[in-house]
Amino acid sequence: MKTCSLSPSHDEQWLLQTLQEIGTSLGGHGVRVAGGWVRDHLRGIVTSDMDVLLLNMDAEAFAERLQQQGYGSRHIIEPKPAQARMARTVRVCLSLPSGERFEVDLGTLATGDGESLDEALRQDAAGRDLTINALFYDPATATVEDRTGQGLDDLRRGLLRVPGARRCNLWDDPLRLLRIARFHVTTGFAVEAQTRCLMDDRQLQQRLVRCTSPERIGQELLAMWSHPRGSRAMELLHDCGVLDALLLASQGEGELVEQLASWDMDQGNGHHALNLWQHSIAAMACMGGQQADADGQTLALLQAAALLHDVGKRYRPLWGEKEGVGRTYHAHEHTSAHMVQSLCIWLCLGRRFCESLCALVRAHMLPSGLKDAKDPALRRFLRRMAEEGVQWRSVFALSHCDILAKGQADEQLAPVLSQLASLEQRLEGLEAQAASLGTPIGRPVLNGRQIMEVFGNSTAGPWVGEVLQALLEMQDTEPAMDSAEAARRLRALFPAYGAPER
Repeated sequence: MKTCSLSPSHDEQWLLQTLQEIGTSLGGHGVRVAGGWVRDHLRGIVTSDMDVLLLNMDAEAFAERLQQQGYGSRHIIEPKPAQARMARTVRVCLSLPSGERFEVDLGTLATGDGESLDEALRQDAAGRDLTINALFYDPATATVEDRTGQGLDDLRRGLLRVPGARRCNLWDDPLRLLRIARFHVTTGFAVEAQTRCLMDDRQLQQRLVRCTSPERIGQELLAMWSHPRGSRAMELLHDCGVLDALLLASQGEGELVEQLASWDMDQGNGHHALNLWQHSIAAMACMGGQQADADGQTLALLQAAALLHDVGKRYRPLWGEKEGVGRTYHAHEHTSAHMVQSLCIWLCLGRRFCESLCALVRAHMLPSGLKDAKDPALRRFLRRMAEEGVQWRSVFALSHCDILAKGQADEQLAPVLSQLASLEQRLEGLEAQAASLGTPIGRPVLNGRQIMEVFGNSTAGPWVGEVLQALLEMQDTEPAMDSAEAARRLRALFPAYGAPER
């Protein structure tokens, strides 16, 4: 067995000493720290959580003893499918001497009849997702144990390897297909050849779709989309077929799925030098690079939009032909948004994220139609984006990456990008103008109650919304209009809505 040393921090040494003392008092056979804490420590990365194996000790009794000594709160986590030999995990949240919060997941590793402790640890390591996550730290000897014999070498060489290339490790928990892709991004490590071959297994992919909670799948995808290099994970999942398996599963059965072309389809016109997948992943890579400093939720939204904005082009009934242009995809943004909505719902990504993503995908073509727009049309665009809860700058960021990802020469893209930048400046100017007037775009100078007072009509109804809409359209043209002028014009425009005679 290969070993190496590791140097915990002062806080961690206190924690490990506490765990050992409780283990001794319970008559156990020691503890091992496993997984990410060991891996990250050896890579020089600080972490605030730890997975601990309790050797022949009950995790709930151990956690209760911790709590009795005033070390924190606890709650129970059900075991993951691939941890069948382990009892339920108990998560303990506690404070370190420095005041930092730390999470410890406690799990019992029990030996079977006639099974030695070494054999139990070896079997546990062999069943983990990756060799770099199968390293154990023994606080009693201050030693890292590599019981697969490959974890330390793979960590040094930057390789992601399923222990022993065992297919059953992925079969037991097929979500590990996605975890490999996530680690590929977060660590920058390459996927070892035999492990990469396992990812191509169509039966494993179908098991992922059929036997894994879509919510767990969604959380893994969100984690990848929220990383600036998330496009690398999507490339890996596309190349092995996992990404399309997930997309198709989310669309249900029916005519739409039957009519979908390959994501690798040629786009068939002069606007794009890349096929559809190459364009989509290039747009996502562009977005990850340009928005790398955004918060995780925003980055996930923008990168998902970049990846999926043109997915509706795969739907063959949309295809048309135009002389001198080639293939067209009329209103593909609406089909893309429909498919994205199905995907979001299936993955349980949350209503707000889903609505924002669909609105962004649906709006990605709008900037191209504003090149000759007058100010009223630009104000209508800003108002529409506000009504749909979409940041107009996000729409322009998507449009910018959409343009850059066409695969065309710089001299072809330069005038289009210049036009887009000019539009952004005009929109920023209109926003500044509205702010100086004290009436942000999309906010009527009269609210619903005031409109009812203007008309002397206290009967609420759809007519109020109709008048409000007309008022907003007036303000698109005349942003400096005050409430008195608005009231005069509205009474003239809608005389029938005045208070009925008694």
